[in-house]
Amino acid sequence: MTTKDSLATRQPSEPRGVRLVDRTQAGQDRYDGGWLCPTQADRARLTDMSPAVRRARLLVALLLGVGVLVLVPWVGWWPVVVVAVAAGPLVATDRLLARAQRPERLVAGSLALHVTLIVVGVGLSGGVGSPALPWVAIPIVVAAARFRLPVFVAIAALSTGGLVLATVLASASALIRDPADLIGVVVLIGALAASQRPLLDAEIRSRREAVLDPLTGLLNRKGLERRFLEVAEQARLGGQPVALVVFDLDKFKQVNDAHGHARGDAVLRDVASALREALRSFELLYRIGGEELLLVLPGAGLTVGCEIAERARRAIERSEPAGLHVTASFGVGAASGEGLEFAPMFEAADRSLYEAKLAGRNRVSFEPPVDDEPAVLGDRLVAAAL
Repeated sequence: MTTKDSLATRQPSEPRGVRLVDRTQAGQDRYDGGWLCPTQADRARLTDMSPAVRRARLLVALLLGVGVLVLVPWVGWWPVVVVAVAAGPLVATDRLLARAQRPERLVAGSLALHVTLIVVGVGLSGGVGSPALPWVAIPIVVAAARFRLPVFVAIAALSTGGLVLATVLASASALIRDPADLIGVVVLIGALAASQRPLLDAEIRSRREAVLDPLTGLLNRKGLERRFLEVAEQARLGGQPVALVVFDLDKFKQVNDAHGHARGDAVLRDVASALREALRSFELLYRIGGEELLLVLPGAGLTVGCEIAERARRAIERSEPAGLHVTASFGVGAASGEGLEFAPMFEAADRSLYEAKLAGRNRVSFEPPVDDEPAVLGDRLVAAAL
């Protein structure tokens, strides 16, 4: 399904593709998660950590269960009640997280609930002398695995404030008489906050430097321009063309709005899998934005680029990723010789993608090269489009 391009009749369009880094950065980073998760990277970290946190949380729950049973002769059955009450939200969080449109709110709410239960338990079991006093560190450590540093520090500060309030309300005189235990726990929380910073910084730095997209397993834009320079140089030496295919999933925002971001992530993973099966091994496939992808095709002119784009379009449409009917629109640009410059090639392909959207989506659009390929090539493609 190919649509004819007409430079003479092209309507003014949004400035897509003028600066790849700026636009794709905005596409990758934009996420309506508020202060908890302002960027897609923050959200990815929160959801990526779910399997590891789930395993750790099961182990912690087991240890707490054993601990509260051992403490029953001294403090009574209230710790068992607290652990039992906390178990329900833990199970619910795991089940709801995969379908939640705002997973950061669900996780933050779960952490707040557990901090509250622990603080209430401290107040009911003697305040400053409660054996549960250090337990408030548990949700704080979990927060460090889920959220960025400012959120983690805020949760630690609020937990500390709640702990101080609980001990004061339980017995202000006991706190004044012997504040050593509370001071020790506050120092522990501060030490956790300080020690987590280099670990969080190192993880975030590692994510930024990674060349593989963690969601789809595709290459990301980090190494794209450097790799294109290598491809272009090889093509010049061999007198070969290079094609760029820019494409994105049609109405992908509606998928997220109707089915949740977790289902949208599943769609992206399934699309990546379908494309790997449909495309030849030498083709370089990148995820350059939220739902936007790019193919670098060494040795391919406009004809081959359009053929491969059409193959990819059919593969996506037939695959029904995550059980949904999903389509994609494609823009193709190609050049050879001195025309092998990334920015203008990307702009040409991106303009064509925009025209494919205007023409009704789920199609391949192209922009004939000015002078690097024979004119008959453009004539053949136009004829194929009619």
